[in-house]
Amino acid sequence: MIYFTADTHFGHSNVIRFEGRPFQTAEEMDEALIRNWNGKVGPEDEIYILGDFTMKGPTQANAFLERLQGRKYLIRGNHDGWVDRAAFRREHFVWIKDYYELTCQNRLFVLCHYPLLSWRRMRWGAFHLHGHQHNHPQYNEHNRKMGTARLDMGVDAWGMAPVSMEELLRFWEEEHRPDAYWGRIKPSELRLEMTCSLCPEQYDVFDKDGRCLGYLHLRGGSFTVNCVRPGKKYGEVISKYTLDGWHEFAGEEERAAYLAIARRDIAEYFRKLEMEEGQ
Repeated sequence: MIYFTADTHFGHSNVIRFEGRPFQTAEEMDEALIRNWNGKVGPEDEIYILGDFTMKGPTQANAFLERLQGRKYLIRGNHDGWVDRAAFRREHFVWIKDYYELTCQNRLFVLCHYPLLSWRRMRWGAFHLHGHQHNHPQYNEHNRKMGTARLDMGVDAWGMAPVSMEELLRFWEEEHRPDAYWGRIKPSELRLEMTCSLCPEQYDVFDKDGRCLGYLHLRGGSFTVNCVRPGKKYGEVISKYTLDGWHEFAGEEERAAYLAIARRDIAEYFRKLEMEEGQ
């Protein structure tokens, strides 16, 4: 099995205060990180560490690595200079690199300690996994919602533990589910029709049979998704998003992202109605 982690900062007491980690001392944090790691990663598993393993130098790095299971790969971070010192035993890692592209399950994963604005094949489904920023879970949740496949693999975003490939893909697909997940209404089959040239971000939504399911509009900085229940005359707001733009999206990329979100929200709404009817 393949795992990812980043920004463990073993032995670093200040990171507890900086990032609000739930520990009193560095020793307590270290033991929890080791316990969480070994509770998931087995001796034959592979784990990619996306930088900032420790700031405590080569001797302590050796000691921590000896206690951690798995075949380890290091993507250097800005606090990993100890790997170049004579006291560090490089055999703890299969390799040490600054950047790596991993192909697994027919998907490309671009690994770097630092978050990238653009990465190879990003428009064709490639993921970018990084560390460095010590983001909390909301960062990954926001990127998932926006369809941006850039995820922080740091322990601060994943409950102080490594993340398996299966967990990562399951997390992503909670918003990007295959067609088999949906009911009669599928996001990919919804058609949007702009209804007003003066208010360009206003759309009616139709299913593949031409039935109007709802409408979308961006007004006063709020993008709302409205659905019309079968047999009802008026729609109801099912989701609302606050944007910087008052009446228009900032550009094509933002427009495409929010329209994709609206399609998923609408499909989920009707899927739940189908499930309720089937009970």
